[in-house]
Amino acid sequence: MKYLRTFIIICLLAFTAFPVIAENVDFTVDGFGYSITSTTPLTVEVVSGPDEAVVTIPSTVVFNNRTFRVTGISYDAFRNHTELRSVDMPSITYIEDGNGEYYVDNYKGAFAGCSNLSHVNMPAATSIGIAAFKDCDALASISLPVATSIGDYAFWDCNALTSISLPAATTIGVGAFQYCNTLTSVRLPAATSIGGEAFYDCNTLTSVRLPAATSIGGEAFYDCKALTSVSLPVATSIGHEAFEFCDALTSVSLPVATSIGGGAFQYCNALTSVSLPVAT
Repeated sequence: MKYLRTFIIICLLAFTAFPVIAENVDFTVDGFGYSITSTTPLTVEVVSGPDEAVVTIPSTVVFNNRTFRVTGISYDAFRNHTELRSVDMPSITYIEDGNGEYYVDNYKGAFAGCSNLSHVNMPAATSIGIAAFKDCDALASISLPVATSIGDYAFWDCNALTSISLPAATTIGVGAFQYCNTLTSVRLPAATSIGGEAFYDCNTLTSVRLPAATSIGGEAFYDCKALTSVSLPVATSIGHEAFEFCDALTSVSLPVATSIGGGAFQYCNALTSVSLPVAT
């Protein structure tokens, strides 16, 4: 299979000179480097792009008289592009997982460190990879209407982020919105799993409604000091220290919970009402 892919790429590039700008670039067009991901149908992912204020990623690209559909973004395609302010990606369906190991600071994704990025349009994206937008300090809002999976640390430390709309997301990864210190509004009507530390230290978050969530990871809402109410009508499992240090939390409804981890509501000094299943 490896040799077949190599042969196909060579045939596509025959008699054509192209600059090598990254190790996994198969061809470049108009400043974007592409890697071929499928030959039936013809699809590519973006592996590099210009560090410019406004970037629009085309839905298709023509190379050697063949039209490829642009469907993905590689894990480091725009990393640390500090000139980037707006990116439009109409046909992108996924952002690849970022790389790193051992500690969150080592994880870097496709747009990680794009400190001036404030606008993102991804209407077709279903999967947002690990650390994809980590440390995007200027990103104020995000709408991903069809995204079903948000990777670990995807929006970690996006400290200008005030609202998120993820109507189709079912899985929120570990630390996905950790340290988003201006986040006030969360809409996750389809989320069934909230990873550990997902909203850790989001200290302006006031209300959380997770009507479909069955599992809340450890420290998921740790130190969310402005959080006043939590509604988890179908949650069965609440992880350790999930709501620890939620100083303003006054009421919790967990009508079907079967497991509550140690310290889940520790130091919630304003908590006056807790609804739990009736013991049988």
